[in-house]
Amino acid sequence: EAEYAAVLAHEFAHAELDHKSTNRRIQKEPRAFRPPTYEEDLLVNETEYEDLELMEKQEHEADGLAQKALDTAGYSPCALAQVLAKMNALYSWRADDPMAAIHLRRLAHLQSTCTR
Repeated sequence: EAEYAAVLAHEFAHAELDHKSTNRRIQKEPRAFRPPTYEEDLLVNETEYEDLELMEKQEHEADGLAQKALDTAGYSPCALAQVLAKMNALYSWRADDPMAAIHLRRLAHLQSTCTR
């Protein structure tokens, strides 16, 4: 339950912070409800992202607001780190993929705030 709340809090935080989408990946062919393979993901050039620095900044801002909302609602703020850790285990993010690298840095930051 806390992890569901974490995902919702993070997405609502983007709306509350009036973040505009910076992820403009161009998908050439639809994927039948599955994540891309690593090889497929490498085909996406990092120039297809409008602004990776802005995207990362917005993700960190949404994470921070989501953690506060989780705490206020009585959930562990660490639930967001747990979600990202599960996503990393599922998708095997690689640091040489620009988008995955953002998620890995977010995960490291969130985990560091949970171990204090």
